Amino acid sequence: MRTRIGVDVGGTTIRVRRFPGGIGDRLEVPTAARGGEALAARIAAVVSELSPGPDPEMIGIGIPGLVDPEAGTVRHAVNLGLDGTPFPLASVLRERLRTAVAVENDVRTAALGAYRHVTRDRPEVSDIVYVGLGTGISAGVIIGGRLHRGRHGIAGEIGHAPLGDTTTPCRCGLVGCLEAVAGGRALDERVPGGALGLFSDPEVESLRDRVAAALARALYVLATAYDPDILVLGGGIAVDAAPAVHEALLELSGSSPFGEEVLTVERVIALPPDADVGTTGAALLEPPSATAEGRQGGNP
Repeated sequence: MRTRIGVDVGGTTIRVRRFPGGIGDRLEVPTAARGGEALAARIAAVVSELSPGPDPEMIGIGIPGLVDPEAGTVRHAVNLGLDGTPFPLASVLRERLRTAVAVENDVRTAALGAYRHVTRDRPEVSDIVYVGLGTGISAGVIIGGRLHRGRHGIAGEIGHAPLGDTTTPCRCGLVGCLEAVAGGRALDERVPGGALGLFSDPEVESLRDRVAAALARALYVLATAYDPDILVLGGGIAVDAAPAVHEALLELSGSSPFGEEVLTVERVIALPPDADVGTTGAALLEPPSATAEGRQGGNP
């Protein structure tokens, strides 16, 4: 039996899953590693802890940071202790695990997973934009069923677009970035109950409205840029945020006939956290030599 393994690496958690597989073919463990070598060793150890099974034909890794899929390198993953020097994660893991390894940015792998999740029930869908609401905010773009990175690999990097407000400073050095207003790290600093508390605490209703409006503006811009079939909200707060975002979208898009054409609330859906799109999308990756674009040749 041909199998694949998908790995979703986060700042606090690593999720691993074999496809096809059962309960024993999934693991979720603390990341507990910082720096390239320690992280590679941790990933290899967790993969090896899966229940015995066929050797995988490929292992896909979704990881935060700036990823060069062709070179298999990662840099600027601050929460993982990776600086601006490219770390050859794919080649190091290939040596440790003795199998093909593909590496991609985690939001883009989640976009692939979201596309697979959505098209099981809606096979007519070909274009989606997945917006990951996590510590930061970013988007993954699928066009014609294939991953779209853009000329310089920054398609969907909307977290540092000035869509938040005109006053809030961002860690990147700009002012008013979407991530500075609506990102999980920023919300954890401003909301007593953290990002999740934003949508349940009536004391922060004003902030909630600002965040929802900023996210609505981001979705509107993504809709005008890519005109997808649907836009998918993912991440820990997606389900809780969706009603407020829908309300803000109604106000934004409903202000003009053109706005209603650009984006309606029916085209914005939220995925539950248990959709597990991160590992699914990672297992859909292909090694660089297999395809120069897309990364959706697998069949987990």
